[in-house]
Amino acid sequence: MEARLATLILESGNLREYERATVPARPADTSLAPDFCADLVWRDECTGFELWLGSLEDSLALGALCDKTVNAVVNCAAEECRKECACFAPIGIARRSRSHARGASGLEAAHSSSAVHGDAADACRTLHIEQIKALAKFDAEWYSGMLGHDVGYVAIDAADEHGYRMDQHFDSIVRALTDYRQEGRRVLVHCVMGVNRSAAALVAFLCSGVGMSLEDAVALIAQKRGFVLSNVSFLEQLVQSFGNTAASTTEEEQTDRAEEKMDRLEDASDLATVVQPPELATNSGEDNSRLPTLLGRPATDASALSSSCKKKVLSSAARKTGGVRRRILADSLARAGRRTKRWAMSSQKQWLATFA
Repeated sequence: MEARLATLILESGNLREYERATVPARPADTSLAPDFCADLVWRDECTGFELWLGSLEDSLALGALCDKTVNAVVNCAAEECRKECACFAPIGIARRSRSHARGASGLEAAHSSSAVHGDAADACRTLHIEQIKALAKFDAEWYSGMLGHDVGYVAIDAADEHGYRMDQHFDSIVRALTDYRQEGRRVLVHCVMGVNRSAAALVAFLCSGVGMSLEDAVALIAQKRGFVLSNVSFLEQLVQSFGNTAASTTEEEQTDRAEEKMDRLEDASDLATVVQPPELATNSGEDNSRLPTLLGRPATDASALSSSCKKKVLSSAARKTGGVRRRILADSLARAGRRTKRWAMSSQKQWLATFA
């Protein structure tokens, strides 16, 4: 199971990195605010609940948090985040560093007027990342005051070390995120890099709180974030906690694929006779020679046809052979569509692998 998940992370991570590489470069950012590179992993359309996966830098991008109306933060590396910011704290007791004092004074003055006018994000953008780290207090009160709205906050002190029992935090994380989901909050889950601790926390919630299988949850996070869960012990703990449901799902998928392979030859002979009815050839002014193939696939790919053409195929088959053949054909069309989708994804992965 661990090897299969590792392969899944590698494939999905490659696709995500390829997407990042193909995105046009943004113009140089001349602002002082830190960049926001968190990824939206999952959204509940009913409640508006959102799950963002990010790093320590993302948790301090206050302007972006205001813009995206993030109103809850789950810190999976509380103590380590404090240590990362401790070196930016003002030195001395009687006298503070000038730059940090200027940032704190400017923020206080800005919030006195901007909180009323809803310009908290603009006030946060006036601070440099080092000033934000110097002022950082990782708790609900600090985030609420900085962002200008109520922010929920949960902190756990996990270590990104081999053998660390990350699963001891799964229950508390799932309870907190379940409450935030009911409240319809937009939650940023982060650690220091957004790779291991926060990713494991999101997998636990997606499996236990949402009901996803382990493979689906890992694949989703890898597709959105990239290469995650490099800590092998975290992956093993996820398998121990949520691997049973994933195993049953995988068996069903393997059985379905095996049945499709066995039916492929039978379906090909049936579909080849009806995938191109005479009605398609009479379409004026259009070249229908491309309809039998889709990305190099044979004529058995009925997903290349429009919905109206599928109806014509079904009606023609029903008139010729009756209701029994109609049901068989409908099943064949559905299986052909699934095969086309899986083939396209497999071909894309193979194509990307040549450039890896």
